[in-house]
Amino acid sequence: VWIGGSGNWNDPANWSGGVVPNNGTPAGTTYNVFIDNGNVNFSTVTITTPISIDDLSISTNDTLTINNGASLTVVNSGAGTGAIANNGTIRLSGGPNFTDLIIDGDVYVMGNGTIHMFGGIKNRIYALSATDTLTNDGNTIHGSGNIGNNSMTLNNQSTIRANTFETLTIDPAGGGCINGGLIEALGGFNTLVLNDGAFNNTGGTIFANSGKVEVNAGALVTGG
Repeated sequence: VWIGGSGNWNDPANWSGGVVPNNGTPAGTTYNVFIDNGNVNFSTVTITTPISIDDLSISTNDTLTINNGASLTVVNSGAGTGAIANNGTIRLSGGPNFTDLIIDGDVYVMGNGTIHMFGGIKNRIYALSATDTLTNDGNTIHGSGNIGNNSMTLNNQSTIRANTFETLTIDPAGGGCINGGLIEALGGFNTLVLNDGAFNNTGGTIFANSGKVEVNAGALVTGG
């Protein structure tokens, strides 16, 4: 449990028990992480290195920032794991280096929070295996970068939005993209790219909402 207000993930003084959560440290250990579970309002947690955990919960008004060049991997290692309960903000701050939110196994995103892909096209949300599925059921994912990276099945039941001047690309793997929510380009110079995969839009909406949606060769959109 995060108790530190604002600070660096790797500082043990910011965590209950004085232990920095990172799977395999010590060997065989896995972690369920809570930020900040009601301890301090408006906590901001910063990741500056590769981190791996099993579960992540973020409270309202709290923010987890993945700094440029860093990564967070959420692992589904068994029953009750592989979940992101986000009622705050997850911020990917890509710049000159790739900045990644990675899933290992099927991962379920819930809550009414935001995943903000900020600062450039080197933000990535992807999986370690093309058969892994990220299900977004409640969060708004917006900004720029790449969702899928040709290595993940995507099930969107909420909102994915290209709303910056840089491109947001959805690039699913063989399982494609299931959209029962809203995928849109919002704003005059903002571009959403659907890239090289099957997009099952039954029950959903793909919307060039004053922005631009590009459907690349190899992308097949059905339904909706």
